[in-house]
Amino acid sequence: MNPIFRLLALSIFSILLTACAESSAPGNTGTTTNSSANAATEQTEATQAGMNQAQAVRAPEPLPVLPKGSFTSVDWTDLIPEMDLIALKNPPEALMNIEDGSEEDVIGGKLNNTPDSDVYGDSSDLANSAFQRALVSTNTVSEMQGKHIKLPGFIVPLDFDDNQTITEFFLVPYFGACLHLPPPPPNQIIYVSHPDGIQVDALYDPFWLYGTLDTGIIENTTAKSAYRMRLHHIEPYYE
Repeated sequence: MNPIFRLLALSIFSILLTACAESSAPGNTGTTTNSSANAATEQTEATQAGMNQAQAVRAPEPLPVLPKGSFTSVDWTDLIPEMDLIALKNPPEALMNIEDGSEEDVIGGKLNNTPDSDVYGDSSDLANSAFQRALVSTNTVSEMQGKHIKLPGFIVPLDFDDNQTITEFFLVPYFGACLHLPPPPPNQIIYVSHPDGIQVDALYDPFWLYGTLDTGIIENTTAKSAYRMRLHHIEPYYE
């Protein structure tokens, strides 16, 4: 081949190789960049999904248990609004005049602390009295909302396991309430739910309860309560 033509052919081949290299280089660089970006995005999404899953399964922080010195000792009458307390301290004269053992000295029907309770049988004057309304009152004292209190009382079990560990109960001011005796007014009953459970050897034993008081109606076949408590401490009663 003529040397001139050979040189010309080599020059053209060299130009073609250079052009191909330049045209392919940007494409390869873009592909690498896109792949890296996609990988980074997928890693970020996986990390975020893992964080979301961890937050979803994380148990809520338990509420702090306050020391006993944080609680104020109160009486059961502190839970009764003033008008209800006045009514309870002033029963109707007709009630005071009932003779023991007479036909009128009989509670009509099964007594429960609800407005439908037929407490006084056919005595409409007593049934419609302020005294009777106070006996079934769900009125509460607003100042007690969220208050940390110490209060003595008796346990009425509502839910317990095979080991007799009580997880739900009513706290009442006197022994036998809701069990052997009529229940007190709803604003004299405190509902307590305590998942850790408590052990009570005898229901006639009183206890001191330390807890944060709240309002809210809880009603079941045993009775109706107008207060609820988050229990912090419980101990046997002492003077």
